[in-house]
Amino acid sequence: METLSTSRAHGGVQGVYRHASSATGTQMEFSVFVPDHAEGARLPLVWYLSGLTCSQANVTEKGEFRAASAFAPIVASSQVPWGHKALPGYLGADKVAWAQYDACARSFWKRPARRRASR
Repeated sequence: METLSTSRAHGGVQGVYRHASSATGTQMEFSVFVPDHAEGARLPLVWYLSGLTCSQANVTEKGEFRAASAFAPIVASSQVPWGHKALPGYLGADKVAWAQYDACARSFWKRPARRRASR
C-alpha cells in the first residue's frame, strides 16, 4: 500500500492511499479520516462506497465533510438508482441479499407503524 497524501483537517488526519486490488486487477485509491484520539482508543467507522464512476474525492474534497448529507447515499443503497446499478457488481443480482449491506434495511431503530385509533 502506498500513502499518496496526509493532511490535518477538522480535528484529525485525512489520508489518501493506493493499493493493488486483486478483485479488479487495478490500482485503487481510498481515503481515511482519523479524528484526534487517545492512543489505543477504539474509533467508529463510516464507510463510503464511491461507486464505479466516482472516487474518494467525492466526499473528501468536494463534500469537505461539511454536511451529513454527503453520506446520504449509503443509507438506502439497495433502494436508489445508483445502488441498482452498482450493487450487482459487488454483491450479485439477488436484491434480497443486498439488505444486509443497507443501513436503512438493517436499522433496528425503525419505528413500528402507527395504529389508527378506532372510532
